[in-house]
Amino acid sequence: MQEMTRQFNDEKVVKNLYSFMGESRKEYLTHGVTGNEFLERRDPLEMGKIQKDIAYFMICRKTFRDARMLKKVVGYYRCYRTG
Repeated sequence: MQEMTRQFNDEKVVKNLYSFMGESRKEYLTHGVTGNEFLERRDPLEMGKIQKDIAYFMICRKTFRDARMLKKVVGYYRCYRTG
């Protein structure tokens, strides 16, 4: 866990995350808090769209898993393009 925190607090990673979140830079950045702070700022309608996209992606991935294994991927790509 400490190694992940060290990698996460790399100078470049922290700079990019603060830039993305639109905040001034802090001394220490915890990865769990960062994700929660970002999600709290999203518009509820946007969060609903994100949830829908994630659910759609997971359904498509599971639905077409067997076809992908058998190299029958015609519908597989269509699923990702129509979301």
